[in-house]
Amino acid sequence: MEDIIRWFTEGRKKSADFMLVVCDDFSHEDYPVYLSIDEFDSRYTEISSEDMQTIMASYNLSIGMERQINQYRCHEMPPASIHRRSIRS
Repeated sequence: MEDIIRWFTEGRKKSADFMLVVCDDFSHEDYPVYLSIDEFDSRYTEISSEDMQTIMASYNLSIGMERQINQYRCHEMPPASIHRRSIRS
């Protein structure tokens, strides 16, 4: 959770709208990808279709951090995202 908090804070400083937490399936290491709302769908699609990459969570950096980090695999997305329908709780 410490990484998520640090990445969340870093993303806000960079004025990003969203953050994806991506797992490199080869090294088993997670890393953040910061996105604007305009690039969310295209980058989400790109990353989710790459070999050896899994999107573990997505965070909305413009709303409260605590509620999101306390969710198991948070998936906050833009309201009009084409990916909202593909995520199940």
